[in-house]
Amino acid sequence: NSLLYISWTYGDATTDLSHSRMLHWMVVAEGRKKIKKSVTRNVMTAILSLPPGDIYNLSVTACTERGSNTSLPRLVKLEPAPPKSLFAVNKTQTSVTLLWVEEGVADFFEVFCQQLGSGHNGKLQEPVAVSSHVVTISSLLPATAYNCSVTSFSHDTPSVPTFIAVSTMVTEVNPNVVVISVLAILSTLLIGLLLVTLVILRKKHLQMARECGAGTFVNFASLEREGKLPYSWRRSVFALLTLLPSCLWTDYLLAFYINPWSKNGLKKRKLTNPVQLDDFDSYIKDMAKDSDYKFSLQFEELKLIGLDIPHFAADLPLNRCKNRYTNILPYDFSRVRLVSMNEEEGADYINANYIPGYNSPQEYIATQGPLPETRNDFWKMVLQQKSHIIVMLTQCNEKRRVKCDHYWPFTEEPIAYGDITVEMVSEEEEEDWASRHFRINYADEAQDVMHFNYTAWPDHGVPPANAAESILQFVFTVRQQAAKSKGPMIIHCSAGVGRTGTFIALDRLLQHIRDHEFVDILGLVSEMRSYRMSMVQTEEQYIFIHQCVQLMWLRKKQQFCISDVIYENVSKS
Repeated sequence: NSLLYISWTYGDATTDLSHSRMLHWMVVAEGRKKIKKSVTRNVMTAILSLPPGDIYNLSVTACTERGSNTSLPRLVKLEPAPPKSLFAVNKTQTSVTLLWVEEGVADFFEVFCQQLGSGHNGKLQEPVAVSSHVVTISSLLPATAYNCSVTSFSHDTPSVPTFIAVSTMVTEVNPNVVVISVLAILSTLLIGLLLVTLVILRKKHLQMARECGAGTFVNFASLEREGKLPYSWRRSVFALLTLLPSCLWTDYLLAFYINPWSKNGLKKRKLTNPVQLDDFDSYIKDMAKDSDYKFSLQFEELKLIGLDIPHFAADLPLNRCKNRYTNILPYDFSRVRLVSMNEEEGADYINANYIPGYNSPQEYIATQGPLPETRNDFWKMVLQQKSHIIVMLTQCNEKRRVKCDHYWPFTEEPIAYGDITVEMVSEEEEEDWASRHFRINYADEAQDVMHFNYTAWPDHGVPPANAAESILQFVFTVRQQAAKSKGPMIIHCSAGVGRTGTFIALDRLLQHIRDHEFVDILGLVSEMRSYRMSMVQTEEQYIFIHQCVQLMWLRKKQQFCISDVIYENVSKS
């Protein structure tokens, strides 16, 4: 954050406030975030830590026993800060993906790359304006060094750019082409060798028969033992020529499937598999054959997503205690950053990531179940992100293990979580879930939050076979509430990846199927995993999503049939 030094005067410069009825000063900086600081009466200076890049309306209020008096506001514009933690990932021969972390407030980012090694005449890629923290620069040259920069823009003011040097990959020779070429050469040489051998044997055979006179020949070939067929070199050559192509093709196939390049290619390939919903039933049956073999193949491909995306903030020693599980960490580029007056490293950290949705690129926040030491940060995130919906997909205790802290009040009595007070206004119990209405208060701000807690979903698993209707009804109920509110929807289970990823997938697909007649579940899960690791954590959950889509499509077709019948009856009448 940027430090803003503020000073003010009160009345005459010689005025002594030590015996006045002045209680304190309240300094307020209101931009996209509202920052307040209380200052003792004898001190007329303050230092505010503000997110850079925003325009703030500054005011100072004198608070007395009888009331308050506020100064005239003053506008202050802070320069935007350059992006930090700029990384280059997924480098190919012609493209590179850049990830970075937003510092402060930014309306958009400008990204461009310039070819190095060519002086001032180096090739300059056209600048790209993006609103997210990730961009893929394409149309680059193979094996070429570039100097890439990312600049933050806030209120049409650019920041100092952040630079990174990247090099595209060397054009690789396809190993399969090499194998085919080598085998083709070997095949040609072997066939040539066999033809030469055939000619030599033919000449040798003719020389073994010598003419001794008219009509008389003496053959010097050795006599075969009785019962053994004579050797036929013609048949041997024919058999060898017949078997040779089969052997060569076998070698080629083995080389293709065993060579490591064919496996590494999966990591670079974009995963997508769109399926028409009219064909979805037959698609499911085909995928489920041989004990869900094809589902297993797809899920193995998904495990390669995001292996090279950094998560340095989560690995900091002072942040490790804030992670519920050591193997589920938020990516740096998509993690939610808390705004804090504390300048200490790690004060902005919470184990949570933005996940794109059907309506916006930051429609969801996927996070872990709060720990006792992170519950205050959790409510701070709810307030700062202006989230009005929390979806909880776990119970606090499952199978005698603590899965999530009870981070909300047990009764209607308000409880303070740090500077934030949470009050439970109402609570309703359904068969498989509970819904609660919270009101959170901070200073003079109040915010209503709906809390939906689904309790019939086992950890690392899926709801029972007969509960698909129940979970879809739950998703639909939450979606109806989300349509009335703004701000990202906060979703969590215990780790914030398995049940959380499954819920987000179902919510997105529910909206997608409403408007389309195809789905790409593989592509959807692949995209989610590129924003937070291990989203949809188990193969069982991945299959369950397909089963729910099957039910969604059935319900949509039934609605069509009902609509057609109603239309037909109206037409006849």
